[in-house]
Amino acid sequence: MAFVNIGKIESHEWYFDYAMRQAKKKSQEMRSELKHLEFDLMVKRLEAAQCDTIKSALQKHLTLIIKSFPALDDLTEFYAQLVRLTLEFNDLKKALSGVGWSNRKISEFTAEYVRKINGSRNIQDTSKHKKAFLGRIGSVMKQLDENLKYLEHARVIMYDYPSIKSNIFTVAIAGFPNVGKSTILSKITPAKPEIANYSFTTTKLNIGYAMLGHEKAQIVDTPGTLNRLEKMNAVEQQAYLAMRYVADCIVFVFDLTGEYSIDLQEELLERVKKHNKPIIFYLSKTDILPTNVADEFISRYGKNGAILTNTEDLLIVLKKKKKELFKTSGIEQIAEKERERN
Repeated sequence: MAFVNIGKIESHEWYFDYAMRQAKKKSQEMRSELKHLEFDLMVKRLEAAQCDTIKSALQKHLTLIIKSFPALDDLTEFYAQLVRLTLEFNDLKKALSGVGWSNRKISEFTAEYVRKINGSRNIQDTSKHKKAFLGRIGSVMKQLDENLKYLEHARVIMYDYPSIKSNIFTVAIAGFPNVGKSTILSKITPAKPEIANYSFTTTKLNIGYAMLGHEKAQIVDTPGTLNRLEKMNAVEQQAYLAMRYVADCIVFVFDLTGEYSIDLQEELLERVKKHNKPIIFYLSKTDILPTNVADEFISRYGKNGAILTNTEDLLIVLKKKKKELFKTSGIEQIAEKERERN
């Protein structure tokens, strides 16, 4: 989703002033072409052309606004929930509908008043109809003001949305802050997330892509989630949505060197399990752990499945997990046919 491509939404006055400038420019360009006509007829032509130019200028911008926002009914579940989490979904739909309504009214009023201008009997009638046209168009744009303000607010929020693909095998890396999630991402993908020796370094969803066999996998480094759903910040909420709606499997990272006890990490793991996704366990920073501490933890935790300790093995397991999951759903066969066709 290219939310960063949504252009700045200006005020209703800005769009109206722009349209008026374009109309004035059009009138100046046409004067020399129409100077052979009788004065009354020339004025009619000029005023009608200005009305059409105002319509075109306004509709160009209003149409661009509508097209730049994603179709809300076509959003993936991740983005639909993210919009609902960060914006008032109904207000956003209402604002976009308001832009569409304004577009239609501008067309209607332009057709009506161009017809009146062309049928006017004298310059006074022409001037009266042009003035009425500007009043109606100005009123339409003024009614749009609150919608434009909300759309600009939405644009600013959406600019920070992560770029998540929905049609690709996706792995979420989960765990407490500063347990090594970003380091794992940097080792298995070309992504270069910020890495530092303090908590909460990850302030957004870092995303990278790793080759698992013949195809790419999307790897999402989620900010540490402190087991407090009701108090999550915006980025932690994005991590929650990514795990729930996008991830095909989750790599849960344990760290025995940090500030979080194993009991707290296991509590967080129980919450992650509620997403009902396959979980791969990873013990980080074993290079600075006493061997007996790592071995004891791996042995004690073995009942929950194998625990990986290096990224080379992680990539192998992810490749197997992808094949296993995609065969179950029939996607692997479809992908194989696509490769053969190409």
